[in-house]
Amino acid sequence: MHEPIIVDARGQACPFPVVMTKKALAENPDCQDFLIQVDNQVASQNVSKYAQSQGAESRVESSSEDLIEVKISRSGSGKTSPFSAKALPEPVQSKAKRVVLIGSEQMGSGDDRLGDKLIASFLFALSQQDELCDQLIFYNTGVKLCCRASAVIEDLKTLSANGVKVIACGTCLEHFGLKEELEIGEISNMYDIVEILMTAAVVIRP
Repeated sequence: MHEPIIVDARGQACPFPVVMTKKALAENPDCQDFLIQVDNQVASQNVSKYAQSQGAESRVESSSEDLIEVKISRSGSGKTSPFSAKALPEPVQSKAKRVVLIGSEQMGSGDDRLGDKLIASFLFALSQQDELCDQLIFYNTGVKLCCRASAVIEDLKTLSANGVKVIACGTCLEHFGLKEELEIGEISNMYDIVEILMTAAVVIRP
């Protein structure tokens, strides 16, 4: 049994752990097992999610407070590895026609109270459209709108219930200490966010 390839991604900011994982898989097409080392839960979730999106199995294990290991295995397929450097997998294509990208808890700059009112009005109006957007992506202080104390949480829940995918930047949630406060939405990473934006037909920034 061959030893797994170890990738030390500790101390690396998003999206580097995912990029380093992708590179290791591509450069070692004959290896079946990998051990990705990170130092926070968001990075471990991002790496695990990426591995699974590529058809590999993954398991997250915590060894200590500052070392989390993601074990990745792509054994048992009996086929040529899809991670060959000469045959990289096609990126997962987003089905989103319209993506709304929100990078602030307020809309516009200037008066904070007005900014609060404007973003609330925008999201309410968005929820009332006959044809909704496909995805809502929140980053920077915009992730605060997805958390429990948010005044717009009901509108976001309405959008989600009607098929709009709500995505929150995991690095941003962690930065503001809000990961446990997330009320609505899926935690994602910058690699996936960029991929969504690159394949979207229209990106709207209020």
